Amino acid sequence: MFSMGLQAQTLKETIRGKFGEYQGTSETRVRGGKTTTVYRDKYGVVTGTSETRTNPLGKTTTIYRDKYGQKTGTSISRTKGAFSPTTTTVYKDRYGQKTGTSTYRHSGNKGTITYRDKYGQVTGRGQVRGRMPSKSSSYSYWESSSKSKR
Repeated sequence: MFSMGLQAQTLKETIRGKFGEYQGTSETRVRGGKTTTVYRDKYGVVTGTSETRTNPLGKTTTIYRDKYGQKTGTSISRTKGAFSPTTTTVYKDRYGQKTGTSTYRHSGNKGTITYRDKYGQVTGRGQVRGRMPSKSSSYSYWESSSKSKR
């Protein structure tokens, strides 16, 4: 039984763009208190990775790296509320400068997410049904959303 607790869980997801076009995949591996995700483009080439840790107080910190292993940014998320949880995420670039935020509200079997730039202007919105979105999907949408607004 002890060895079962040390086994890693793996989740594979398809990443789609704003209009449903196939952009690639993410493969997330959970082991202990650490979650590692590998992102691949539509050709299967690794484009980046992320590593996520959650502390006992519920603060989730994610470090994003490019395909060369260089840090490209971080995000810090906090969730409040039990029955209608709200997750607020602050995104920062490699220099620690705030680049934007997202707010995810979950109620029942659906949720809404709003992305804002560093000035507080809305850059994207989304709806999720059935389950809370994975961090990889959220990050992918954040990236494509922020790039499309430049």
